Amino acid sequence: MFEGSSYSCKGVTIYVHNLAGFDSMFLLKPLIAIFDEYKLISDNARDVFNIELPGNVTIKDSKRILPGSLFDLSVMFNVPVPKGSLDHASVTFNNLVDIQDVVLIYLNKDLISLLDVMLAASLHLFSAYHVDLSTVFSASSLAMKIYRTNFLGPGGSRPEGARLARPGDVTIPQLPSWLEQEIRSRAYVGGAVQKFATEGRDLY
Repeated sequence: MFEGSSYSCKGVTIYVHNLAGFDSMFLLKPLIAIFDEYKLISDNARDVFNIELPGNVTIKDSKRILPGSLFDLSVMFNVPVPKGSLDHASVTFNNLVDIQDVVLIYLNKDLISLLDVMLAASLHLFSAYHVDLSTVFSASSLAMKIYRTNFLGPGGSRPEGARLARPGDVTIPQLPSWLEQEIRSRAYVGGAVQKFATEGRDLY
């Protein structure tokens, strides 16, 4: 895909299903050899789910955005080419050459299926919620973006009909200052201390 430090992919998003759980471990070292430097985002478990390459090329984990197996997603979005099947346990170094045609067919179906799934998801999310799928990193960030873009009006109020006429005209709602102070004062106990006697008389 990339040759040396010059490549033709600029301003694109590449999706890899389960990038954080599998593929990233094979990509990091070759990408260092090609680009020398690049940016990545990892979670608390140090699983890499986002890689930013020079030239505005981003590799994202589609499974973080659309949780579920690729097979289930291909069925849900009813794509023309569903994910293929392969007995991974049967693949060894000794027979890889003999079954390479089968493996290549399986991999091609995977790539086409993932492409169709992401296209279908992108079209649905943009038409239904005015959200660009390429701008989110996970299912939670996608949910927040849908909520902020469609169900919050100016000043944090919910617009009539629950959908914004002007996508993007949103703010996170803030509590009135008096209510915020009331909640804080009721929640704060100021280091209260209780003393309990280990014995006593006529306590009932």
